[in-house]
Amino acid sequence: MRTTQNRRRIAAVALALTATCTVAACGETGNEAKDTASAADAVPSIEPGTTLSASEAMKVVKAAAESLSTVHVDMEINAVEEGEKIAGTGEGDYQQDPMAFHVKGEISGEDGPSAVEFVTLDDTTYASMDGEWVMGGFATVMSAMMPAPNLFLDSVTHAISADTTTYVGQEAIDSVDTAHYTFDAGESDFGAEVSIVDVNVDSEGRLVRLRMDGGDSGNIVFDLSAHGEPVSIQKPSGKITDMSDMDM
Repeated sequence: MRTTQNRRRIAAVALALTATCTVAACGETGNEAKDTASAADAVPSIEPGTTLSASEAMKVVKAAAESLSTVHVDMEINAVEEGEKIAGTGEGDYQQDPMAFHVKGEISGEDGPSAVEFVTLDDTTYASMDGEWVMGGFATVMSAMMPAPNLFLDSVTHAISADTTTYVGQEAIDSVDTAHYTFDAGESDFGAEVSIVDVNVDSEGRLVRLRMDGGDSGNIVFDLSAHGEPVSIQKPSGKITDMSDMDM
């Protein structure tokens, strides 16, 4: 019974977090500002506090997206659904082509912690909660709690609000010198408050940290490392229940 209740609660919070993160169609980009010097450099030739043009902001995000051929991912999630707080941490690997993502972690709510694991291979998603693997629509909903970094970054790319991208300055993350940028991600179709996104890239334009703060709806942080190193992501072994057509 506890596992079923937890699945329903986590699925509900996953939908809430998806609402927070799905801002791709809501942001606008402007073209009034003049281009600045290379914004993807670890030490841009601009002063902290400088507002970037739309094209320079997109350069930062595009370079970050191209850096995700393979990457190790650490993530932290905080979401709120009907007043209940859900916290999660995850660690795993991502591969861009063919698309594969494996993350394993823990989700904690009012009913205590649950071990979760997600594997995405192209268009198929598998989810495990407390050791029980499922696949299909339900698994896809659950996996929204720990989205693949490319999907999240793609959402961010299309959500940059006009003339809001600012170069904050230099910031060291795990001894890596990064350029820190921040921008507004616009208002979502779900009525969430404007989200604030922070992006940290290294001297090669590689994404080191991506953070979205959705205010009362929650926040999510990706820390990325081991860029370009080999990864091995496989379909889960053992029994897998297809829950594509099951009512949540």
